[in-house]
Amino acid sequence: MLGYYVPVLFGGALVVEQLFNYPGMGLLFWSAAQSSDYPVLLGCVLVISVATVVGTLLADVVQRIVDPRVKAGRA
Repeated sequence: MLGYYVPVLFGGALVVEQLFNYPGMGLLFWSAAQSSDYPVLLGCVLVISVATVVGTLLADVVQRIVDPRVKAGRA
């Protein structure tokens, strides 16, 4: 389940960076949302979505390696 927590980490980073005024991707996303900077918003959403897909893929691969009962079925 660790691979599925990637979006949660980015959401938590947004809150922590906004609260403590810590420069990072969360604060960048928040300031871009407030100023309607759409290219920056699109870039942040793209990075978060790619990280989510990669985290999910890694979680699935690790689950396949750790648990041999999981079989790659065909639909």
